[in-house]
Amino acid sequence: MTLYESIFERRSVRNFRMDPLNEKSMSGISRYKEELIPLFAEIDTKIEIISNLDKQAGIKGMFTVKAPYYLLFYSEEREGYLQNAGYMAQQMVLYLFSRGIGSCYQGMARLTEGEVDRQGRILTLVIAFGEAKGELRRKPADAKRLDLQELCVFKEEPGRSERELLDAARLAPSAMNGQPWRFVVYGNRIHVFMRKSGHFTYRSRKWERVDMGIVLAHLMIAIDDLWIDAVMSRLENITHKTVPNNEYVISVVLGK
Repeated sequence: MTLYESIFERRSVRNFRMDPLNEKSMSGISRYKEELIPLFAEIDTKIEIISNLDKQAGIKGMFTVKAPYYLLFYSEEREGYLQNAGYMAQQMVLYLFSRGIGSCYQGMARLTEGEVDRQGRILTLVIAFGEAKGELRRKPADAKRLDLQELCVFKEEPGRSERELLDAARLAPSAMNGQPWRFVVYGNRIHVFMRKSGHFTYRSRKWERVDMGIVLAHLMIAIDDLWIDAVMSRLENITHKTVPNNEYVISVVLGK
């Protein structure tokens, strides 16, 4: 199963078997985490795998699930680091699913031993993973997501490529299923916006930016898998008035 195919079937897993994964699976995960494509290559990141098979991993926090393993995403704290973390992490969870391994973002997780590594990078994301206890897959129709008509402003009828990309983006997971992304579709361009939350807490703003990285990963994966001629870039001439109360993030420009 490809990462693109995984977009349509992956579900978050909150119940895990506390059994070890086989050596082949663990080796594949270790290799793949080194191959993740960053959104911003200049941001210094590190990903660690820690075992919780002895239930002594030191992961705590409200709503944290018990799992045999956790992925810890560390990053230097600079502009774009949250989007970058979400962008890389979503590639990882889709890879895990494609190998029959369940995963779940841990929004409130904390590390007992501290959250800053020796290089000064901060713990940005925690992902639980392992063999699922129960259903691993779900049908796309069962995903609780807004329809495209609710997420998009269509200036013109979208073509097939634009619709395929939007279908992949629509299914991206988000904190509390908030789906903060909005799209303005005009010709061969999909302009991506982040909805401005009414809850201006650090935590809500953090996760909205992580979520935007996740949805951009879905767009990138769909572009790559479907062989669509497209690039993602920030356009300076986009007006924020197109979508009131939204912050412009980036645009996907398709080849003509």
